[in-house]
Amino acid sequence: MVRRSPNSHEIKTRAFPFVARLRREEPFRAADAAEWQGAADRIAGGPDRWYAHAGWKQDHGFKLIGFATQAQADEMQE
Repeated sequence: MVRRSPNSHEIKTRAFPFVARLRREEPFRAADAAEWQGAADRIAGGPDRWYAHAGWKQDHGFKLIGFATQAQADEMQE
């Protein structure tokens, strides 16, 4: 029997299923990273309580930030 190692991305996307989609334009990506990371920390309660990742083709140009609850994702979306 072949055992696969755990896929950390899959584990985190399952743990944080509610996603806020933030549009990130090229000139502002580096400048506003600290701002949206600070907002995510404040909303979720710490850096280990949210997960940011890139999406697929339909999410091109967006930063996807996963949260544990829909209320947190809605607050970040605003």
